[in-house]
Amino acid sequence: MLKRIGFWMPMVGLAVLVAGCGGGGGDGGGHAVVGYVVDADTSQPVGGALVVIGGFQTQTRTIDGGFRLDGVPVGPATISVTKTGYQAYAASITVNDVLVTSLSPIQLTPTGGGGGGGGDEPPGPPPGW
Repeated sequence: MLKRIGFWMPMVGLAVLVAGCGGGGGDGGGHAVVGYVVDADTSQPVGGALVVIGGFQTQTRTIDGGFRLDGVPVGPATISVTKTGYQAYAASITVNDVLVTSLSPIQLTPTGGGGGGGGDEPPGPPPGW
């Protein structure tokens, strides 16, 4: 009886060790993508914007407009950022084979109101209304 326990205990220990080795990085675990979202006119942080890369999504922090998405696969991807009151943003990015890919600040352009008039506003009513 003692002989059997002596044989199986190292095997159980090895199985636990091997089971605990997965997922901590490498090609299968994905990587983090970090960045900031700012107002294109004021350069102020845009909090609460929805950031989507592939099937991963998060919202930007209110205080600094920052975001972090974990588990994003390495390679080409599309990032999209939306927030009420701003034009939608989309761009192609490459998630690098490093632990963290840092993006340049993403600038969201406000819709409506502001100065400048980029031609995106619908036309007003016809004269005489």
